[in-house]
Amino acid sequence: MTLAAVLCCAMTTVFTSCSSEEEHPVTYRYEVKSVDVARYYLDEYQQLQAAFNSAVGTDGKVYTYHKDNQDSKMRSACDKVKNQYTDIQSVYLKFDLIRIASAVGSEDVSTVIASYEFGQALTKPYVYYAFVTNRDEAYAALEAKKATLDEETYKASLQTLRALVGEHTVTTLPSGGTQISHVSSVFEMQYQDEFVKPWLDNETSTQNLTTTCNQIADEHANDVLAVDVIVTVTKTGFFDKKVTEVWRRTFPANVE
Repeated sequence: MTLAAVLCCAMTTVFTSCSSEEEHPVTYRYEVKSVDVARYYLDEYQQLQAAFNSAVGTDGKVYTYHKDNQDSKMRSACDKVKNQYTDIQSVYLKFDLIRIASAVGSEDVSTVIASYEFGQALTKPYVYYAFVTNRDEAYAALEAKKATLDEETYKASLQTLRALVGEHTVTTLPSGGTQISHVSSVFEMQYQDEFVKPWLDNETSTQNLTTTCNQIADEHANDVLAVDVIVTVTKTGFFDKKVTEVWRRTFPANVE
């Protein structure tokens, strides 16, 4: 009787385990998310997102759950979307196809199983422009020279520095954190947010940029300045990240 009780208990355990697995199987759902965009058109973005959502069976809020892995089917559906949208005017859009595996009592497991890229940057050269200066060195040099300058010359030089290279100060807050304050240079103010967007890398863009920078530099060529200042413009390749100098101007000290 004791042996029978043990066997019965063992059999009950096995049956319970199997039943638990059947009640809580792994399920799969799929979604497509935008992971990178640059200088894009909102209507193109929305059309692509809607097409991908339809391909994987979701409206972005309600998902279709599958008992079996559907990777091949979902890739195929998303490949069709990719092939339908070959004439995108946005510079760059990238979407990831993601499989999400779920099981009761476990955290969801998300896996990127494919990526889809669109846009002009795939066939044309685009770059990011940036201003690079000797700002920190110039401010340090002016402070080191302050004792040898009269107050009027020092203040005028400080004003010129702020105009040519801007100002970047870090303030320690009572809470222990820091606050960064920026004062844009005359060059940065000219382009404002344009330098955070990709530009088509061609002769026209380069010529317009250098012409504008030369005009700004000429306007400040005779400003009072007690230290040397260097302002350059660089371009960085959209994909290869190669950095090239496009324009440079040195503003030499013009007071002792």
